[in-house]
Amino acid sequence: MNDGARIGHDSVLSLWKGRIIFSQTMAGILAEVAEQYGLTVVDLKGPARYRHIAWPRQEAMARMARCQRSDGKRVFSLPQIGRFLNRDHTTVLWGIRRHEERMRAS
Repeated sequence: MNDGARIGHDSVLSLWKGRIIFSQTMAGILAEVAEQYGLTVVDLKGPARYRHIAWPRQEAMARMARCQRSDGKRVFSLPQIGRFLNRDHTTVLWGIRRHEERMRAS
């Protein structure tokens, strides 16, 4: 699977009530997050660890990891997300956990 491959129409994102069709790429998610925070995709894929870049990057990781198929399996594995963002899968796991902690605290 290439990093920008489209997700099939059977792919869904579980929500609080029901499911919605989720047809998006990792590149699309990253572009949305970059735009939301006034950054570039290059910023988010780059090595910078400044908070104003790292936190949006971690949000993108979490959004990518939440993508699920109709059978409940992840669309993107942690290693796939890591390769796309030029990071190790353990860094992706750390980023997802940190993002979730911040969301619970706010």
